[in-house]
Amino acid sequence: EHKERSFQLARADIELRKPALDAAQEMFAAAAADGVEGFILSSGYRTREYQQTLYEENNTGYVNAPGESEHEYGLTFDVTAYSDSGVFADTPQFAWLYEHCWEYGFILRYPEDKEALTGVPYESWHYRYVGREAALEMQRSGWCLEEYAAYR
Repeated sequence: EHKERSFQLARADIELRKPALDAAQEMFAAAAADGVEGFILSSGYRTREYQQTLYEENNTGYVNAPGESEHEYGLTFDVTAYSDSGVFADTPQFAWLYEHCWEYGFILRYPEDKEALTGVPYESWHYRYVGREAALEMQRSGWCLEEYAAYR
């Protein structure tokens, strides 16, 4: 339904809840205005059944069990880039998101230095919409979502 957007989809069936979609559109449009383009959403909302299938088929440690995946909320997306040579963290797209995502209500959900707190290995491609106020507070404090939730 949303053909006019500043990012691409890896598949036509990728969905996000409206608040996350609207914020993502604004964020990726701002990136394009800064000269950073080529974002591709590779995953968004997942049903519990689809998450079960992924979990059963994958043993890399990057797929959560059904009921434990943020993708089931529709507020999370995974992203890659046209220039991604297999390591999204090495791209200009990642650098831009890392610096600016909080301005649009997103957080890098599983930061490299917070693995002990999140219980999930670093994922440079996984972003969660938490709203602008929460994202700003986490940015200012250096907190991950677990730290923010414990504080709140």
